[in-house]
Amino acid sequence: MGNMAAVGDILSCFRKHQNGEAVRSSNKVMGIGRDIDDAVLAATNKSIQADQGLVSMVSLSFSCTNLPNLDTFTRTDGMLVFYHKQGNLWKKLGVTEIIVDSLEPKWVKSFEVQYHFEKREFYKAVVFDVDDFDNIDNYAGHDLVGSVEFGLHEVVTARD
Repeated sequence: MGNMAAVGDILSCFRKHQNGEAVRSSNKVMGIGRDIDDAVLAATNKSIQADQGLVSMVSLSFSCTNLPNLDTFTRTDGMLVFYHKQGNLWKKLGVTEIIVDSLEPKWVKSFEVQYHFEKREFYKAVVFDVDDFDNIDNYAGHDLVGSVEFGLHEVVTARD
């Protein structure tokens, strides 16, 4: 026990670690638990970006139930447009596929967004009944089914 080497001196995979001091083993009885805590903190620090705080990626997927039937001869052809609020403006992040003839669409496309633990960020999901399949990006040519605005913190901290 008298000649203990640091883990980083033996295993080359640890030599390039962001915090080499945190992954070193200890010969002190009181330091063993602290070394593990420091290693976890060093790994967590990789997720912390300068001036942005702790960030985590969140995948958001959407579905609707009991949509109104806005088509005359068929059911609603639902498409969801997803926005992120930046200042006073809404920036479009993407569009889902169109679910044809369904009042309960469950879209396959999901959206990956960054969740900043210290920030309040707001998003909006807008559902359209697509009427003009040749001009999908012309939202004025479709029927608005509905929309919802939400804070990402509400989704992340919700129980269900």
